[in-house]
Amino acid sequence: MNARRWLSRATNAALAALAVLHTSAAWSESAAGAALQPSLVVITINGQQLSDPAMLLRSSDGGFFAPEDAVRAWHLATLAAAPRLTYDNRQWLRLDAAGIHLKFSESQQSLTIDADPSAFDRQVLQPQSDSLIGMSAPSPGAYFNYDTFLEYSGGRPSVAGSFDLVGFSSAGVGEANFIGRFGQGDTHLTRLDTNWTIDRPGQMVSIRLGDSVSRAAFAMTPVRFAGLQFGRNFDTQPGFITFPLPSIDGSAAVPSVAEVYVDSVLRESRDVNPGPFTIDQAPVRSGGGTVQLVTRDLLGRQIVTTQPYYTSTVLLRKGLSDFSYEIGFLRNNFGTKSADYGQFMLSGLHRYGLSDQVTVEGGLRATPRIQTTSAAVTAVAFDLAQLTASAAVSHSRDGTGTAFGIGLERQANGLSFGGRVEYRDSGYKEAGEPESLRTKLAIQAFADVDTGWGSIGINYFRRENRDGPGESLAGINANIPIASRASLQLYARRAVSGEKATMVGTFLAMALGPRRSASANAEYQDGRVVTRYSTQQDLPVGIGSGFRAAVELGESKSVDAQYMINSGWGRYSAEYSQQGSAAGIRLSAAGSVGFLGGSAFAARRLGSSFAQVRVGNQAGVRVYADNQLIGETGEDGKLMLPSLRPYEVNKIRIDDADLPIDAKVGSFETAIRPYGRTGTVVSFNVDVERGALIRLVDESGRPLPDGVDVSLAGRTEHYTITSDGEVYVPALGARQTAVVNWSGGHCSVEVRLPDNQDPQPFIDNLVCRPERYAAR
Repeated sequence: MNARRWLSRATNAALAALAVLHTSAAWSESAAGAALQPSLVVITINGQQLSDPAMLLRSSDGGFFAPEDAVRAWHLATLAAAPRLTYDNRQWLRLDAAGIHLKFSESQQSLTIDADPSAFDRQVLQPQSDSLIGMSAPSPGAYFNYDTFLEYSGGRPSVAGSFDLVGFSSAGVGEANFIGRFGQGDTHLTRLDTNWTIDRPGQMVSIRLGDSVSRAAFAMTPVRFAGLQFGRNFDTQPGFITFPLPSIDGSAAVPSVAEVYVDSVLRESRDVNPGPFTIDQAPVRSGGGTVQLVTRDLLGRQIVTTQPYYTSTVLLRKGLSDFSYEIGFLRNNFGTKSADYGQFMLSGLHRYGLSDQVTVEGGLRATPRIQTTSAAVTAVAFDLAQLTASAAVSHSRDGTGTAFGIGLERQANGLSFGGRVEYRDSGYKEAGEPESLRTKLAIQAFADVDTGWGSIGINYFRRENRDGPGESLAGINANIPIASRASLQLYARRAVSGEKATMVGTFLAMALGPRRSASANAEYQDGRVVTRYSTQQDLPVGIGSGFRAAVELGESKSVDAQYMINSGWGRYSAEYSQQGSAAGIRLSAAGSVGFLGGSAFAARRLGSSFAQVRVGNQAGVRVYADNQLIGETGEDGKLMLPSLRPYEVNKIRIDDADLPIDAKVGSFETAIRPYGRTGTVVSFNVDVERGALIRLVDESGRPLPDGVDVSLAGRTEHYTITSDGEVYVPALGARQTAVVNWSGGHCSVEVRLPDNQDPQPFIDNLVCRPERYAAR
């Protein structure tokens, strides 16, 4: 009983205390509200006046409160933990805090806020890059590439060539490659690769069914096989940066410009708001160097931050994967036999960016006879150099073998150096490697130094084979720029094992124009001096010609000359060569024929992506790809663009000066992003309108009355018949309907412009029928 009474009294006391607390809180909020004065105030932050005044609450102690959403808009992060209150159902934050200084002008009703840079939100500025448009769906088509040679030497002719048969659609690309030779008692046609490829740019992967080449991990050479390959393909996303780039931090008290210098060269300029900021993935080049951040405000005051960096394209960004998995059958005697397949093979390679400084790799390849697995790690040490360590283990009927490798490399201005050592014991084997080429030890080393007059480098290579002679070579070279259009290279090489030999040479290259160059080369070896002189003019991107001529003087004299032509249909060349008393002639033709978008075409050899430009039926219209003239449309208004960049944005433009003055075009420029080895139809819709005098008659052949109203279907303009049924229409399309209305009735007739170049044709005896009989 006493316990129950005690519990009742305790409960009543607790309820009374809660009531007192509630009343006190309500009184405090009411009192605070009564002590706050709302004011519309002009705000200036670090010298920058905001465009709109802000509503603030001024407390009796002289402090100011601002709405929480306004504080967020001002990016004053330090105020997130400031005292706050609820007023008018909104959250308000007190503005005076560490790092923030306030100055209020009663007469101007303005508040000046001076904030330390650390008081603001941190800005993270991502890399600037060209935005990619969506992929352009390929127009279904197929083409046949040919590159043929007719040679005449030793009094006997022969024909050789390479051929590609390619078909494509939105489902992928299929191709088959061949090489052939005919004549001089050697006639054969050999198949090389046949496969079907599906690219997925959104996922950056490719799938290939058929003949392919495997990707190789450490201590494994790439092998040819037929089967299925699934792997990462970064090429489908140009501009995607796979390797880590450094970030650099800075701060600004007022709006400023941040400039990024890499090895004293300006690479990027960005506008930054007040506060701390980070420029993510600074645009540095691979290797080591110094990145400098210069923050400059409108008054010219600047802050300079400098930091070293080292990065490598071998590394992957943190969390990024690169992989390739293959299954199929090894291919033997590629290039000499069309279908020689051997053992079953399973292969895989996977690389992963463990961090921005460490990338790990694992590989596997297995056949019924040999199984090999490997692991490797690549790391950047102290922003100075790249280190690589790798190991592999193989198992075969002959037992188990191991391989090890270690490497060090630094690429930088001033001094670059590196070296790598690989060792394979006698038991190590890999699938697809010929027994005669089994390597025991391989050593590579190099060093390059930039000087005030150029650069000088040394290199060393040594290889010891298990079942054959090895080799060891050492060399030195120097590159010396001469003015802005020439460079001189000096080099020496010596075989330091086996049959020793020394070669010393010099090479001078000169640019003579945008496409023309010349060179001179002299070499000394075994007491003999050989000199070569050459000049050449490269082929243009579009239609045009080029040439090459070379002379070699020494113990055996030779002459070589070639003339080349690019046309809209192909590339052709004629070459003459003579060495001693033996001479030969080679004629070549390369091009492509095929179907695209329902029409046949002939073009220069197609190697990557291409497009067919269609400009109505307008001939002689100049077409540009990325501002380079490719050619002019033919009589059918079409032109092939043979060499577009796959997966990248290609801008295609036509010259409006080549169109008739009365032509209407929706746009003179467009952009496409094609898949690899595919074609796209690019149409510029040209509507040619000409003024015409037309004569309208009724079904009995009598001219329509004077003053009758004539209009064109779909247009608002109206015209009037003047006499004898004639009316002038200033802008007729190729095919339109004329509608005639008068008090006695109405009729319509189809008007077609004649297919000629008459700027103002006369179209006679157009029979205007009641609409139920109108032509359709």
